[in-house]
Amino acid sequence: MEAHTLAGERILKPSEFFRQASLVARNHHENWDGSGYPDRLAGNNIPYEARIVHLADVYDALVHKRVYKPAWSHEEAVEQILRARAAMFDPDVVDAFKRLNRDGELERLRDSFAE
Repeated sequence: MEAHTLAGERILKPSEFFRQASLVARNHHENWDGSGYPDRLAGNNIPYEARIVHLADVYDALVHKRVYKPAWSHEEAVEQILRARAAMFDPDVVDAFKRLNRDGELERLRDSFAE
């Protein structure tokens, strides 16, 4: 499972056009506290774009059904992400996510993708 970050980087890296995407592919499972993978990067050593994608990826995984778990409600997913602030996720990214949720923007975005 952890190898998908390296495979994504390997596929994207040869193209200068996808340079930034290759960084995101490699680093989108790094946790703010250094407990992620593949490099155990922490804090500001994680590319900012990867920090954003990490939170979005986790939210998406939580609110959608998987073969190993039922879908969580929007509210449950938001609570989980808020609890993981400064552990899994960049506190500033979580704060932006919290503002988007408070303003109803997250549910509007989710609903627009469901159509």
